[in-house]
Amino acid sequence: MKKNCRFVAMVLASALVLPAVSPLSVLAENDATEVAGETTEEITAKVESNTTEENSKEQNEEEEFLEPEIVSTENLETGNVIVAETKDELKQDTVEDSEEKNAQEEQKDQNEIDLDKYELMDARGDKDFNNDGISDLMTKLLCDGEILTKDGKKVFGEASYLDVQKSDDFDSDGLKNGEEVIVENDEYAVLLSDPTKVDSDEDGYNDFDEKSEDRMVYGINGGVVGSVRLVARHDESTKNPTHGHVYIVYTSYVDNLKLSIDDIYGYYVTNEAYREKLQDAAKAAATGEEGAEIVSWRSTVDEITEANAPQRAKATEDIYIVDAEHEPHTPASVTLNRGDYVSIGHYSVDAVATQQVYKDIVNGIYTPEVVDELMKLYSAATGANPDIEYVKAHLPEIAAVVVPKLPELINKSYNAITPGGVCFNREFYNQKFEFDQGPNEIIEHDITLDQTKKMSEFYAVESGKQYQVMPHNCTSVAADAWNTLFGFTTDENGNIVKTQYYVASAIRYLDYRADLPVIVKNSIRIMGKIGVDGYVGPKTYVTGKALEKYEKSTGAAPTTFTTLQMIGAIIKEKGKAIVPTPEVVPTPEVVPTPGVVVNPVDSGNKGNNTGSNMASTNQIGTNQTETVIPMVQSTVTAQVTPVLATVPTVESTPNRIAAHSTSKSVAANDKEVVEDVEESSEDASLEETTVDDEEKDTVSIESEETPLSAEGASKASFPWPVLIAIAAAILCGIAVYARKRAK
Repeated sequence: MKKNCRFVAMVLASALVLPAVSPLSVLAENDATEVAGETTEEITAKVESNTTEENSKEQNEEEEFLEPEIVSTENLETGNVIVAETKDELKQDTVEDSEEKNAQEEQKDQNEIDLDKYELMDARGDKDFNNDGISDLMTKLLCDGEILTKDGKKVFGEASYLDVQKSDDFDSDGLKNGEEVIVENDEYAVLLSDPTKVDSDEDGYNDFDEKSEDRMVYGINGGVVGSVRLVARHDESTKNPTHGHVYIVYTSYVDNLKLSIDDIYGYYVTNEAYREKLQDAAKAAATGEEGAEIVSWRSTVDEITEANAPQRAKATEDIYIVDAEHEPHTPASVTLNRGDYVSIGHYSVDAVATQQVYKDIVNGIYTPEVVDELMKLYSAATGANPDIEYVKAHLPEIAAVVVPKLPELINKSYNAITPGGVCFNREFYNQKFEFDQGPNEIIEHDITLDQTKKMSEFYAVESGKQYQVMPHNCTSVAADAWNTLFGFTTDENGNIVKTQYYVASAIRYLDYRADLPVIVKNSIRIMGKIGVDGYVGPKTYVTGKALEKYEKSTGAAPTTFTTLQMIGAIIKEKGKAIVPTPEVVPTPEVVPTPGVVVNPVDSGNKGNNTGSNMASTNQIGTNQTETVIPMVQSTVTAQVTPVLATVPTVESTPNRIAAHSTSKSVAANDKEVVEDVEESSEDASLEETTVDDEEKDTVSIESEETPLSAEGASKASFPWPVLIAIAAAILCGIAVYARKRAK
């Protein structure tokens, strides 16, 4: 038993000694053999197999998700068929959810960025980060106030350089910043429109919808802000030439138009609640359709009676509110938006006071007895039942007393001033309450902002003159205002001449003038007959001009940039230098060393990827990819030429192949390689493992030092002497054991 244990101990000792004395290089060789022993076809097959399995798995998962059971078997059996969403709808929902998730993540990253850790990079004149048509350098100068407008204003207000660079359209009006701002001679900025406002001139029209010359001009088509209508009302059936009224109706084409007159006698404010209804009434009046009657008393009652006066007054004051706080002959204004309209007319507003003025004139010239006789004669001649016999009997007697002082009477009556002045919306108030505004004739003309100001100044002056029956009545003021705006022009010789829009309004005798509504009405009627542009004609209901609804547009959505996108482009971490990417300089083709067939290293990537071993891909020929990693100079003293082993690369997964590639590099003197290429066993082994460049895609790898496995593959040898000695010892032991056992 003791001998048997000794024999077993010797065998176990031999087994333990064998791996201990075996060189580590043998193990390295075995490891290298496991990798290098795989053929090109095996590596490619493994990669393709893994890729196919992954793609198949992803496709199955996608199909499993996108192909739900549209109608279940249970539902078919019970008859309760429920149609589910289609695959396309489910896929669309998935895409939308993914986009929303990405947007949320991007916003989260955006919010987590601490701008205090970053600083601006130097702005360049040849770069335009946000592609807005203004270089980065010029944008910086504009934002910093280095370049201003001629009137000394900053183009982008108080917005910072980063704020402006976040979008190519700062105000999101559909126009890029460079379409709104130009810089002349690098000295000052000229605004084609305000890059900080969607509506630069605040006229209600977006900059995108206006011509470039109109964007900074309040109004449209060169500054047109509205329309003026001249309305002349007169009923010929009355046989009274003084019957009627003349006024204008102003319609705004723009928003925020303020009409201010420094002297207004009466003021009626339009109820904002009726704004759209009044615009609809204008459209109905223009086309003759129903709906315009809302501006008339006829929409309230069938006829005018004293009994329904309160009802009519209530309906009128719902639309036109009397400004009880306004004092006569004080300034007043109305603000109009597009489609709003207002009437402006001259009025004798106090009938009792007016009659008293003329009574005082007559009583100052004639005795009370003569005045009584005059009143009786007047009543007999003009009453409901004229007494012609009375007039014939008393006219000679009265005339004998009146005629001698008649010139004095006419002169004082002509120049008499009665209470009155210019009013806002008095005509519309009356039309709604109890007075029709027909029969009439209407002409209209566009008006600019400058003309609007001129009109306001004219009315202020005329309103201050109050009212006169003949020379300064409603007809006088309205006709003169119209002619001041549109009735005259200057010819090529500098002479002031009448235009086709001029209206006649008065009959004249010596120094006397009598302005009559019937004359203005006939002038407008003639314009219609000769085809003057703007002739509207007679209208049952008077309104402003009907305008189509304006749909604002903003053009294309602006391109925006996040802070993340700005990093490395216009901002950088504080204290961190930005290393510019050098231009790729082609190098001469490397001639391979004789006797060693390899692909030369493409030096075009030299200088990139500094301090890392990150691979970069370049297209070579058709469907070829070569991954190149820089190699550190070998420590061999003699001049060496790096030799790169080649391994085929799968096109679809170049990065994966790079992780599993094996490289072999041999450092040797060029002269010795040429002389001993046929005799050297190391060179021969290299030739056996080299793959033809023209047949295989390659991955060339340069490492900082030659892998241990590569060195062991060519230098390590198996320790046969040691193994033979151990085997001999074992055999000897067996022989001794057998001999003793035999004894």
